[in-house]
Amino acid sequence: RGKGFQSLNFIVFDRWGNKMFESADKEIGWDGRFNGNIVAAGVYVYYVEVEYYNGTSEVIEGNICVTF
Repeated sequence: RGKGFQSLNFIVFDRWGNKMFESADKEIGWDGRFNGNIVAAGVYVYYVEVEYYNGTSEVIEGNICVTF
């Protein structure tokens, strides 16, 4: 979730490369669920393509550690 950019595509993958979440809506973030169920604890990878208001774009990648 955020401000200061025009558009984005946010994707979360599990460690095997399965897509767990995807959104192009900057008001919707990942809540740690897949198909309505809370995911297993572990490390997940995120990939975000962002387009800023000034016309530049950026790709941001990283890890999310999910623990319960």
